[in-house]
Amino acid sequence: MDLGETLNVHESAGNQLWGRLIVNEFHENSYICKLDERNNVEFWAHLEVQMKIDTSPPPNIYLVREFPENLLNFVDIMLDQWK
Repeated sequence: MDLGETLNVHESAGNQLWGRLIVNEFHENSYICKLDERNNVEFWAHLEVQMKIDTSPPPNIYLVREFPENLLNFVDIMLDQWK
């Protein structure tokens, strides 16, 4: 994973997008992310309070990497050439 990459935060039961994170820093096998978008405001408010007590990630979410836009442009060009 690279700095500046985007991670979508999804809720596992309904596969809903709850927000978006951007990778800001990397320290000792850990990524530090900045919250870029809050799609579920209640979830993020609760998480801010909960993180002061327990820093483990919530069990009901998962992260999905977004493909860089330039990668998708490359794929489009390749598909156009194969037609």
